[in-house]
Amino acid sequence: MKNPSYTDKILAYQEGKLSQKEKADFEAELLSNPQLQEAYQNFQQSLELTEVFAFDHLKQKLKSWEEPRVKRMHPLKLAALAATFLLILGLAGLSGIWQRFSSGKLASRYYTEIPVNIVSRNGSTDANAVLLQMEKDFQADKFGEVLETQEIEDPRAYLLKAQAALQFGNGAEAANYANLIISRQLNPYVEAAEWLFILGKTQSRETDFAKAAIDSLLQKEEHPFREEAMQLQEDLNSTWRKFAR
Repeated sequence: MKNPSYTDKILAYQEGKLSQKEKADFEAELLSNPQLQEAYQNFQQSLELTEVFAFDHLKQKLKSWEEPRVKRMHPLKLAALAATFLLILGLAGLSGIWQRFSSGKLASRYYTEIPVNIVSRNGSTDANAVLLQMEKDFQADKFGEVLETQEIEDPRAYLLKAQAALQFGNGAEAANYANLIISRQLNPYVEAAEWLFILGKTQSRETDFAKAAIDSLLQKEEHPFREEAMQLQEDLNSTWRKFAR
């Protein structure tokens, strides 16, 4: 981990040892502190590699005990197999692996197009021409062309690109464009950007960032995407949701 000073804090958060206030403080800092974000992402990547390795080891073990050998297996060996299976599940966090691999599909299920009003907003003719072309490409499902459009400092452009990136399957880029609106408080698109940021982080399988952003959104009683955020939070917290479907 690049910044060892965050190690104890990250481990305490991951193991559920923080109080409610400490957990909320950590998640708030996670959204605003780039160094902590980098440290936490490095930790998550290391954890994921460990989990995948353990899961692969489990699959190899199971294959080695396939029929017909299982029929002749001694009861004590069966008990040992069950104990090994449960232990690996606990250490590897199989549910967490499955949640990360399936969370990308959640973003698509929760996404609905957020309209962008190009005509009524004042601005330079050149900028409006670019925006109109972006909107035309977006409506024609030419999401790659929207993303390749020249950069202009306009919240409507960021909003279109965030949605195009989400449709294109690039959740990380969607979250980055949404965050440009949020960090600069570019109204009236901040609330829409907050929701797109959550969907972007969900699609890119950064579920801890998504959950922290959802917690922040749910504190706003009048937020237009509050109901959707509550449902997404429930889905992200449903450990075995994919096995039940």
